[in-house]
Amino acid sequence: MASARRTGRWRGLLANLSNESAREQLALAAFEGVLLGLLAGHSAIQQAGARADGRVVVAGGGARSSAYRQVLADLLGKPVHLLDAPEATARGACVQAAAVLQNRDIRAMREEWRPAVLSIDHPRNEAVQDLRAKYQVVADVAERVSLEIRD
Repeated sequence: MASARRTGRWRGLLANLSNESAREQLALAAFEGVLLGLLAGHSAIQQAGARADGRVVVAGGGARSSAYRQVLADLLGKPVHLLDAPEATARGACVQAAAVLQNRDIRAMREEWRPAVLSIDHPRNEAVQDLRAKYQVVADVAERVSLEIRD
């Protein structure tokens, strides 16, 4: 049976909350749940043998939030770069098209069109590394429950 993570039936987890939790803790749990799911995918890419160890660049809706970028930097333990590329996907397609039209190396064209760095969020010295292991335990339980409900 397909995994809930692979079929996209859920996107993130909210965990470690109680009726005593404040709004800020709820917001942090939401960010962590989504980002830890993203990092699980990142780990899967690396386990498949692909290199995924370069500079961390964010784009899209979540990237507009400084809190989101900070939580990602904390979880990765690496700086997170926000580039001046609001339409990053379209920009990448344009770089590829320009390289083909001009018969140029894609890497050279990418460097010429490289957008400016708007901000860099650096990881703080907080104990978040064990959070990835805790997330995996909760994600595994959520997946088993999801599969049992479907059966």
